[in-house]
Amino acid sequence: MVCSKDSVWHVWILLIVIAGLTAGGCATSGGLGSLPPIFPVEEIPPDLGDVVVDREVKPATIEITKDNITVEAKYYRAYDLDRKFNRGSMTSPFFYREAWHQGEKTDVFYVKITNNRQQPILFDVSKCVLKDDTGADYQALSYKENTERLLYKAGRDIKINNGLEKAKEILLEMMAPDGEIAPGQTIEGYLPFQMITTRATKVDLVIDLEKAPDTPIGRYRLEQFVFPFAHDKAIRYAQPATVQF
Repeated sequence: MVCSKDSVWHVWILLIVIAGLTAGGCATSGGLGSLPPIFPVEEIPPDLGDVVVDREVKPATIEITKDNITVEAKYYRAYDLDRKFNRGSMTSPFFYREAWHQGEKTDVFYVKITNNRQQPILFDVSKCVLKDDTGADYQALSYKENTERLLYKAGRDIKINNGLEKAKEILLEMMAPDGEIAPGQTIEGYLPFQMITTRATKVDLVIDLEKAPDTPIGRYRLEQFVFPFAHDKAIRYAQPATVQF
């Protein structure tokens, strides 16, 4: 069989198109490094409140409503935080390097709290904690604690200063400076923690809120929100290195 030059060119073009589609498919699906190492568990326990899990949005979110308070939480990958904040003349307030120890790195959630009650609720960053299945607890980092972490490891320069100023605008803690969330008010922002151990397979984000009493002589009551997440060590190890955009 004799092939014309046109036929040969058609074959080459077809092969190039197929190769491009294959490469595009791989890029679209991505590897483990494109996935979040912390994500909502598959089976949500039934006793957490009115729970809605949205796995279609990125990052995937868990929303819980109890006693007219709605709290939404989602985990942010370090790479995605770098794209937002580790750019230009600014170092991300959540910055870390792989060579740093676990306690010097961060796991960061974005939390939104809506108070639909007739009375205020109280938010305290020190009452937010991660609890993993190894028995370890990780306290949320306040602005002061995160600042100390970053300055101790990275030093101070104009980029660090700009990142710390940005933190004042984006941290959940800063959205309720006096700790009170008024009736009808919504606050939202980032909530950083010390990074969990790679040995963990499950981790609960626990946020304690205090509800003002319905009567002048009543007492503040605790309302606890527990967000069940899973952790994958292989995905954690596959995450991209810190990037300056």
